[in-house]
Amino acid sequence: MDSEIRKIKGQWSKQILHKCIDCGNDRWVNLVHGKPRSLRCVSCSRKLVWKNKVRTNNCYIYVRLEKASPYITMANERRYVAEHRLIMAKSLGRCLLDEESVKHINGNRKDNRLENLKLILDNTYDRQKSRVLHKCVDCGKERLVKYIDGMPQNIRCKSCAMKLSHKVRGKDYFKRGCDSHKWKGGRIASIYGYVLIWVDSSSPYYSMAQDKNYIFEHRLVMAKHLGRCLHSSEIVHHINGIKTDNRIENLELVSHLENLSYEKMCRNCELKKEIKLLRWQIKELSKQLQGKLENP
Repeated sequence: MDSEIRKIKGQWSKQILHKCIDCGNDRWVNLVHGKPRSLRCVSCSRKLVWKNKVRTNNCYIYVRLEKASPYITMANERRYVAEHRLIMAKSLGRCLLDEESVKHINGNRKDNRLENLKLILDNTYDRQKSRVLHKCVDCGKERLVKYIDGMPQNIRCKSCAMKLSHKVRGKDYFKRGCDSHKWKGGRIASIYGYVLIWVDSSSPYYSMAQDKNYIFEHRLVMAKHLGRCLHSSEIVHHINGIKTDNRIENLELVSHLENLSYEKMCRNCELKKEIKLLRWQIKELSKQLQGKLENP
């Protein structure tokens, strides 16, 4: 068929109009070394995967195992295992170790006949990082654990370890907010120059909170002044332009359009430039005064 150069996701690629070998529908497929990249469409490929419980990755064939399979320890988190390793394990009657690899004699990774497979022991494998089924000492639940110097890295599962830490450290160690042992006042500065205040979930202004129960201080001050929570469309504007000056006299409740007009005015405001210049002069004068006081 005639190929065509088409633009997909901002990149030009050479494609060909190809028929799916199962359903016969025409679709555009990328050309790789003069051949279509896939012979089946996406829907037919998915049907084939779930029908045969087989998928290919890195030219190997992977098979999905049942939960009750005796070779489930060789599978990954989704219960997939390489077919050539599974065939070798069935011929030996046991699960393969992590340091045991299976090689294809003729080099064809999809030829998984037992005559074409060879078991090789990898001497470069780090035994300290191997994972073995180990029982939790408290609940007895089995899970895969890394072994370091012949000993399991964790003798308890995650839930039992958390229960033990609660008993040893106490419940107060894991409290949040003002009851936490890491409490520093609940007042932080945002990257945009505003001040954030932490509020408890029982606060009447909790609905205004963002991530981790923090509220902008200028919005919280205005909400307390009005005696109600602010809507998302209501914006609190700083009159003098200083974002940390959250006195109620310096705050003004405006709409979104009014706030945009204020921002445009402040960008070209000459007073703002004069304020910055005066601040810089004050810093320089304070440095000179400190130098004279230290070295009279």
